[in-house]
Amino acid sequence: MTIRCWCIALWVVAAVMVTAPPVAGQSASGDEGIPVRVLVTDLATQERVQAAQVEFTVPGEPRPLVRGLTGENGRFQFDAIPPGTYHLSVEALGYRTLADSVEFSGDEDRVEVRIELVPQALELEPVVVAVPTRSYLTRVGFNERRERGMGTYLDRDEVNRRATLQVSDIFYTIAGARVQQRSGPGRYADVTFRGGCVPDLFVDGVRTIRGTSVDDILSVHDVEAMEVYRGGLIPGRFSSANCAAIVVWTRHVEDEGRPFSWRRTLTAAGLFFGTLFLLR
Repeated sequence: MTIRCWCIALWVVAAVMVTAPPVAGQSASGDEGIPVRVLVTDLATQERVQAAQVEFTVPGEPRPLVRGLTGENGRFQFDAIPPGTYHLSVEALGYRTLADSVEFSGDEDRVEVRIELVPQALELEPVVVAVPTRSYLTRVGFNERRERGMGTYLDRDEVNRRATLQVSDIFYTIAGARVQQRSGPGRYADVTFRGGCVPDLFVDGVRTIRGTSVDDILSVHDVEAMEVYRGGLIPGRFSSANCAAIVVWTRHVEDEGRPFSWRRTLTAAGLFFGTLFLLR
């Protein structure tokens, strides 16, 4: 038997044992074919390769004559392969495919074919690793203050449930708050608390001009979260000797995929000029 291999460092050894007796229950030679036992190992480690697919194909034929899959011991035995020349193909996960030719003369009682496969790195799909980071509301201290429970805290979902058209709609559900509709076009309203208290309004940590209503500069879509404080429970960061404070954290434009918003632009301008006025 002769074997030709065109792959460097990948070879096949055929051991012809002419003196070995036929395997029980199988024909040893003649028209019915020759028993062929295949052993597949790793070229680098010499470990036996399981689940390697071995095929013998008659040249010119589209389908293999015989096909087998090696077991845990790296072996598979074909009961009878007729004498002749065949294309040999061996495939296994994580190894280069072997393609060679082999010839069985018919003079052997039994043939053993030893195959060494060359390992090959697997190409895997890209893996996306999500690294947890601190959320926007955590960075500004919203979540920490909510755990302390000194005021009323609303996240985005709660804001959307309570506000139907205007941000001021939220305060219909907050104890002690009073919503007074303005005359004229629109549904803008002023929010006060008991005793006529006019709350300070903070937007993204910056105090606005006294008397500014949430409806003047914000829409419901702009609000990421809200904090409402009354009396002596106002945190020092938002305390200006007033009776109440409304703290609004707005959504990030880049998070929403909205590159521009006139209302947000006007809000930023109002906060800037309001700060200048307070510092005079």
